[in-house]
Amino acid sequence: MSRNTLATALLLWVIPMLPATAQVNYYLPQVANGQTQGLSLRTTFILFNTSVQNAVVTLSLSNDAGLPWSLNLTGLGNASEFRIDLPSGGSRVLQTDGLGAMISGAARATATTPVSVSAVFAVYDAAGRLTTEAGVASSELLVDFLIPVDTTGSFNTGLALFNPGSEPC
Repeated sequence: MSRNTLATALLLWVIPMLPATAQVNYYLPQVANGQTQGLSLRTTFILFNTSVQNAVVTLSLSNDAGLPWSLNLTGLGNASEFRIDLPSGGSRVLQTDGLGAMISGAARATATTPVSVSAVFAVYDAAGRLTTEAGVASSELLVDFLIPVDTTGSFNTGLALFNPGSEPC
């Protein structure tokens, strides 16, 4: 066996065992869960794999202080980080339980291939009826931006900021 044949055989054996290095990050700057003033707040995460490849999505939660935040997600248990296998064309809907004291924070989803990531922030009354909800799209990291604000009538624009780094802003 020649050196080239041996090297090629070795590469063909090793390359499939190497971890995928291409990671795609998605940031959800507003996550809330818990009870306050007779209301229950829950966040529903929506993941959809539009790729032709299977994806592994790691959902990492942090509280407003930037520390790992353990939450109970339906079907996955209580943790601050969750691994979700998402087949090509597959989707997952995961919701927090709305229990305990109200806490807010943020989420980062890291995927092995591009996926769609969003969340719905919902408020329920004491009887469990939905009173209001807002969609939260994943966003890119930015150092500056401009947003329109509407405060006329009953409108009130909200803004959530998330620093995924370890350095203070």
